[in-house]
Amino acid sequence: MGPTLALIHSPFVGASCWRAVAVELGARGKRAIAVDYGAVGPGDDQASVCGRIAECLTNEGDVVICVHSAAGALARTIADDGRASVVGTIFVDAILPTPSRSWLETAPAALARRLLDRAARGRLPPWS
Repeated sequence: MGPTLALIHSPFVGASCWRAVAVELGARGKRAIAVDYGAVGPGDDQASVCGRIAECLTNEGDVVICVHSAAGALARTIADDGRASVVGTIFVDAILPTPSRSWLETAPAALARRLLDRAARGRLPPWS
């Protein structure tokens, strides 16, 4: 069957955005999971978020991580974590990794301000 396709959502949305894709891939004979690594707030650093993602993948065997949008910045750190056996990466409309920098640090200033202004108690409201 090959490696598991680990569908990793942007930190600004939830795993539900990948669930229909995981189901469709399963119907086509692929093993795919929509990784649910929980909510991410402005105070969460990249290493802790990537650690949570890697922890979700520890029992999956070889995985190809499929990173979407802002999750692209996390790809290298997820692979380097060592808990998951990452054998490949697919970038799906995703930004490229920025090691040692958070996504918020690399975002355009106006976007970062807009997101921070919308956050309540360190969390963004549901994404439409």
